[in-house]
Amino acid sequence: MAFLAISIIDIETMTIPNQLNITIGILALLSMFIWHRPFFSRVLGAAFSGTMLLMNFVKEDSFGGGDIKLCFFTGFMLGIVNMTVAMLIAILSGGFCAMILIIMHQVKLKAHMAFGPFICLGCLMGLIYGEKLALFYLHLFFY
Repeated sequence: MAFLAISIIDIETMTIPNQLNITIGILALLSMFIWHRPFFSRVLGAAFSGTMLLMNFVKEDSFGGGDIKLCFFTGFMLGIVNMTVAMLIAILSGGFCAMILIIMHQVKLKAHMAFGPFICLGCLMGLIYGEKLALFYLHLFFY
């Protein structure tokens, strides 16, 4: 429900409220007792937010602060493997939607769009299918 609320609010306002990010953060802490992922994997998953922050230094306003905080908390929840899958899905789905909107002349090339819904979609997919998708992808190259 928190991902749904984040998606709707981000689409309408281009912001992700801190209250919802804190909710995801609390769920991430509680997930330590449900899913026994190594702590180091969780820390590396949260490090994805650092790459987003670095991208903001390269290209100003690449990602909003809410997106970065959302990736931090969800990365801690999912761990490195699932978060890698989640971000791959988020980037591909966000890029595909942006491409369609540009081709249909709905937005300009340099327009901003809400990335939170794509992060939420990726995180749900990573949470449910993360390990399976990662193994499928690795088997394409190493089988």
